[in-house]
Amino acid sequence: VDGELVDGATSVDESMLTGESLPVEKLPGDAVVGGSINLTGFFKMRALRLGADSVLSHIIKMVEQAQGSKAPIQRLADKVAGIFVPVVIGIASLSFLVWWLFGDSLTALPMSPALFGMVAFVSVLIVACPCALGLATPTAIMVGTGKGAEMGILIKGGESLERIHQIDTVVFDKTGTLTEGKPRLLQVFSANDPSGSENKVLALAASLEKGSEHPLARALLAAAEDKKMDLQPVADFKTLPGFGVEGKIGGKSLLLGNVRLMQEQDVGLDSVQDRIDQVSDKGQTPMILAVDGTVAGILGVADTVKPNAREAVDRLKGQGLEVVMLTGDNKQAAQAIAGQLGIDRVLAEV
Repeated sequence: VDGELVDGATSVDESMLTGESLPVEKLPGDAVVGGSINLTGFFKMRALRLGADSVLSHIIKMVEQAQGSKAPIQRLADKVAGIFVPVVIGIASLSFLVWWLFGDSLTALPMSPALFGMVAFVSVLIVACPCALGLATPTAIMVGTGKGAEMGILIKGGESLERIHQIDTVVFDKTGTLTEGKPRLLQVFSANDPSGSENKVLALAASLEKGSEHPLARALLAAAEDKKMDLQPVADFKTLPGFGVEGKIGGKSLLLGNVRLMQEQDVGLDSVQDRIDQVSDKGQTPMILAVDGTVAGILGVADTVKPNAREAVDRLKGQGLEVVMLTGDNKQAAQAIAGQLGIDRVLAEV
């Protein structure tokens, strides 16, 4: 069901549809697409498109149509077979009639003319049967697409397989193809809090997020678990859709979220603006932790490149192919990933 959000606010994972690795904030009036995943908050939506009219259904139909398409060589084989079959049947029938009517006058037959004519009829069909012509091409395509599937490559149709030798450009999606498809904590900075440290910043942030299902929260919790940190209890926890979270730990008020949240809560960022810019320039999402109205630290979270992605890109470029990255993610994140992979051409926010 596709619809429109009419009440409430939430964060939605649309990576299956758009390739955007980070959640998309949804407010009243925003479109909600069936197949996306609600991550935080409750909301009401007005249904606009059901079943076959939904975006996901249209995508499925396009894939089914592509899989049912025939390669040009297969269409040619079917066309030739369509002409060849009646011609062969005609020749076989003529052979039967000739031997049946004139067999005795042509030569001494080992059997009756009618039976010998039937043998001739069947022999012509066997020798001239176009089965090989009609089956060879689809069999080759089936084997090719099957081998591709074994290697994790989905070939949508025979025509695509046949045209592979003409390729001069390879276009990759980013999320889940070139990258792992899930955010990870990459950097932690402690601000000017004299009692602070990078581990303390992470411990506080992870404690605050332990009740959240947001992908960025899961990245912090995974990092804290790797370091075997003990998380503290949180009081008055509240999710702020589009901004972050807030709560109290040990009697102190904590905020964790984006720059907009800090600005809304009048938290000064001048002393850490360079750090925020540094994290953003690397294509990471800066998560800012504030304790009692003062910035305590910054955490950089981003999707990470698959171990074999650079090798695959280099091998394709070595064959003279141009490699392009296509993503619904923001330009900074896309350029950062492209830089790690040696990809020069990037189409982001599409």
